[in-house]
Amino acid sequence: MKDLTYNGIWIFGDHRNYFQDRVTLQLINRSKELANSINTYVGVVLIGDTVDEYILEYTAHGADKIFIIENKKLKNYSSDLYTSILVDLIDHYKPEILLISGSDFGREIAPRIAARLRTGISSDCISLQINDRGNLVQISPSYHGNSLAEIVTPETRPQIATVRQGVFNEQKHDYHAQAELVRVEVDVNRYEEKVKIRATGRIESQDTDLENAECVVCVGRGYSKRDNIRKARELAKLMDAEISGTRPVLEKNLLSDDRLIGQTGKTVKPQLLMVLGASGAVQFTASIRNSDCIVAVNRDPNAAIFKYCDIGIVGDAGSIVTRLLKELKK
Repeated sequence: MKDLTYNGIWIFGDHRNYFQDRVTLQLINRSKELANSINTYVGVVLIGDTVDEYILEYTAHGADKIFIIENKKLKNYSSDLYTSILVDLIDHYKPEILLISGSDFGREIAPRIAARLRTGISSDCISLQINDRGNLVQISPSYHGNSLAEIVTPETRPQIATVRQGVFNEQKHDYHAQAELVRVEVDVNRYEEKVKIRATGRIESQDTDLENAECVVCVGRGYSKRDNIRKARELAKLMDAEISGTRPVLEKNLLSDDRLIGQTGKTVKPQLLMVLGASGAVQFTASIRNSDCIVAVNRDPNAAIFKYCDIGIVGDAGSIVTRLLKELKK
């Protein structure tokens, strides 16, 4: 049963890497769909300094309300300050649901908020739904990714979940959209900072954005030899694709961490995804399910990946890649 004391679906707007990290916009779009079923509004909490640019963007992408907390001391992220401010804000306005990016940042701050509010939290959700009792159903991989759990927080509020980039789509930019702006005055000095950040810097990736790639080649355990990775990179180059891998490949140090697809890695939705030697564990398939076309190669005819692909090839990935390279080079 819906608790009438609480109202609203909130998204915490992480704008630090706005033009590459689109998860806040994706959460706004999904929240609009959820809000319609429980007759509530979608709000975005925006913390920082000089944030007018992001106010316009979140408005154009569908937010009904934007809660703005501006202060020069909030220009750089502080886990202590941001957590305290969000907790006080939630205590005052009482949103029913709070959604946060499933980035490293989100994984840090979301549990802190949940612990202070004594409520539940689900991490790395791949789906969000509303059940017939008005509760948020948070679907997340469990048991090392071998199954999916449907998690509900029936007694406490807000219901908190983190979601990674690429799980949902963002709506198109609407230049005529309007939102209610709620500027909240906060005395930042009254909050204790146990950890202070002295300086921050951005590490520029040499690769293009895996989540937004139109074509991706993914290497699994069955193709995880060093020479095979070299051939997979060559194949990806010829296909104008991004290279990626599953957890067993990264554990062998054959690819860098930013190339991981799976529960603790990236979620992708390319036009074409070629999967080489991956069995198809739940935590992996949940991260590729929005791909337009999936081509899977595996020597095991009973591999789970064949349940999810559009084109399945039973055979040795090494032999097939060699033949593909020969044809593409022509």
